[in-house]
Amino acid sequence: MRVISLISLFFIYPLIYFAQKVNNVEASQQGQNIVVTYDLETEQPCTINLFISTNGGKTWQGPLKQVQGQVGPKTLSGQNSITLFVLNEFNELRGDNIRFKLDATTNLNTIKIGTQTWTTKNLDVTTYCNGDAIPQVQDANAWINLRTGAWCYYENNSANGTTYGKLYNWYAVNDQRGLAPKGYHIPTDAEWKILTDYLGGESVAGTKMKSTSGWKNNGNGTNTIGFAGLPGGCRNSNGDFFSIGAYGNWWSSSEDDSNFAWYRYLNDDYGNVYRTNSYKRNGFSVRCLRD
Repeated sequence: MRVISLISLFFIYPLIYFAQKVNNVEASQQGQNIVVTYDLETEQPCTINLFISTNGGKTWQGPLKQVQGQVGPKTLSGQNSITLFVLNEFNELRGDNIRFKLDATTNLNTIKIGTQTWTTKNLDVTTYCNGDAIPQVQDANAWINLRTGAWCYYENNSANGTTYGKLYNWYAVNDQRGLAPKGYHIPTDAEWKILTDYLGGESVAGTKMKSTSGWKNNGNGTNTIGFAGLPGGCRNSNGDFFSIGAYGNWWSSSEDDSNFAWYRYLNDDYGNVYRTNSYKRNGFSVRCLRD
């Protein structure tokens, strides 16, 4: 005969680690179930998983499966709740040092290219991975004097962000709090080379990487591998915007020296991918690689 016992929740301490911003986590017993409530702030739908520890957080079990509510993929911002069906998940659950952990991971559209998995859209976040805000800097003089992370829309117009995402300086790329969502990273210079080598080299890879529309002067590509590179332009080291529709620029995470970092660009005139360095205060698009 199975012995089943439901824990008394007088000593439950919700614990939270997050990639998005999660606040006001509480847990309560409702009959034979446990209900965990939380507030979620996320710019994009994300995947929420619930974990449990019976030893004060030393070890964790999960993600828990016998749950319903705002949990799993495509979870949106709001005042959310998860119901854990304890007797379906465990034969026995006892203890006075029970803790819960919520893990939030951004859902990103990706494509597998060779051995790598790339995002198919430019990054469009306003917070680092730990939830800290990345400053939006519109003023040109303020932009050129930055030595810390920042973002902007092309020409400070949010309508451009809908198509092209945001432009980030390299200081945001290199920030230890993490620009890429959890489970992803900004590609290194070497990882960009792996991509272009797989596509046949820099002299031909650009056509395969460019989107099939949106480029000036009949410069569209074939997008044969699903990278869908768009000409989002850039913000230069003087704080000026230029080349939307003609150039797409993407940072690597690799530094060249104290002032420059490596990046890749495509343009409307040729089918090449170009590797070069640029001032870290420039604003370029960002793509992510799955870890």
